Amino acid sequence: MLEQWGGLHSRFQTVPRAEIQAITFCMQAILDGDTHDCMVNIYSDSKVAVKGAEAGKVYCRKTKNASIWTEFWMKRDALIAKGVHIRVHKVKGHITEEQVASGTHLVIHKAGNDAADALSRLGTAGAARCGRCSSGRGAGLE
Repeated sequence: MLEQWGGLHSRFQTVPRAEIQAITFCMQAILDGDTHDCMVNIYSDSKVAVKGAEAGKVYCRKTKNASIWTEFWMKRDALIAKGVHIRVHKVKGHITEEQVASGTHLVIHKAGNDAADALSRLGTAGAARCGRCSSGRGAGLE
């Protein structure tokens, strides 16, 4: 699991922008490594991020998050050139122990989402300390 947190590349940080940026951070980590010729599955609890990844470049250019989507598609194209294909899957956020026990959700999805939430709190706290949050909201703030 990639553990990275911090502010966005923009002063105006919103939850959807943070979710999309998190995926581009994952993609950059893959680009920086020696991974090639494979399928990589990325899981997100963000409808906006999953919808954009599925909808394509034309759709994303028309959204208010077009600048971050441009980065996403540039990284995706670079990954494809290495033979790496990305698929973004939707998972439920805030999965409970009861949902895992009942079999409606996987423990790995709960663990991943819990870890992402913890990292978002670290990023938000760091951004608040250095004055990078706008309107009291930070990257990944729920």
